Amino acid sequence: MIYAVFCDLQMNVGITFASWTSDKMEERIRIGHRIKQLREEKNMPAKDVAALAGLHAANFSRIEAGKFSVGLDIISKIANVLGARVEIVKQ
Repeated sequence: MIYAVFCDLQMNVGITFASWTSDKMEERIRIGHRIKQLREEKNMPAKDVAALAGLHAANFSRIEAGKFSVGLDIISKIANVLGARVEIVKQ
């Protein structure tokens, strides 16, 4: 069933699973790099940000590396710790 959905997306919409996954990965990496940049600007160790946001340090490290997908609630907690906020902006 899932295979049929992916085939339909590829044939009718032009989306392939590989490109869809790649776009998501690129976005996670971009967000992770921005989080790391903000953390470094504040001179805060990653383990401190993780603790203040209620995360395990290992998971926070994965978020910064773009290897861990998280929801808006977690991103908001991290942003709050870093004195930032989440916004949706035009590209």
